[in-house]
This record gives sequence, C-alpha cells and structure tokens, in this order.
Amino acid sequence: MILNRSELVEAILPPRKKANQWIECLQLKGGLVLALSQKNLALYQSLESIDDPLGHGFLGLEDLPTAHIFDGEPPWVDRYQAGFIGFKDGKALLITPKGLRLYPDKLSALQNQALICELALP
Repeated sequence: MILNRSELVEAILPPRKKANQWIECLQLKGGLVLALSQKNLALYQSLESIDDPLGHGFLGLEDLPTAHIFDGEPPWVDRYQAGFIGFKDGKALLITPKGLRLYPDKLSALQNQALICELALP
C-alpha cells in the first residue's frame, strides 16, 4: 500500500514581531506564506516578501472582525493536516484550490457555513 500525504503546510515558522505586532508564518506548498497576526491574515509570495519595504510579493490581506481576533501572543496554530489548519481557540482554516477560508470552528468549516474571511490564492 502506498500512502500519499498531501500536506499543504510545509512548515510553521517561529513567531516574530513585525511593525510592533506578533506574526506567525506558515510556509505553504509552492512557496507561498500565510502570515497571521492578532487582527488579520496576509498572504505573501515568499518569506522574503514579508520584509520587502515596497511590498513586492504581497498578495492579499483580510482583517478579522473584532469578535474573531486571535487571543494573546502566538503560537495560535494548534495542528494542521493536508489542507486543514486548526487554531488553539477553535477556529479552522481550509486551504482550497481557490483560497484560504477561515471559519469559527471545525464543524462550520466542514459544513462551509459561517465564513469569517477568505483570501484568494494567485
């Protein structure tokens, strides 16, 4: 039997500060980087793009509604498998062919209900 795990998250990088706020970066398959801050999700073309002062490689940003901001300091990610990312506060993010979709919990994600925000993939 051949097992094929299609992990879409290649690595979770150590939390760091950027512009006086904590960010947690997830290296996605293909080189894209999802940067999580307490109040938003951002997508970059590469890890180097995050620090580009001119914004080269910046692909998108979604602000989280106040009711759904991440609590405290990172790490916020609890687990990931294939195209699913689970957060310590119960939120869930699905990586789909069209984008990254954040939901308030795993059940909502599985039922495609109560979408919090979405970032389109290039």
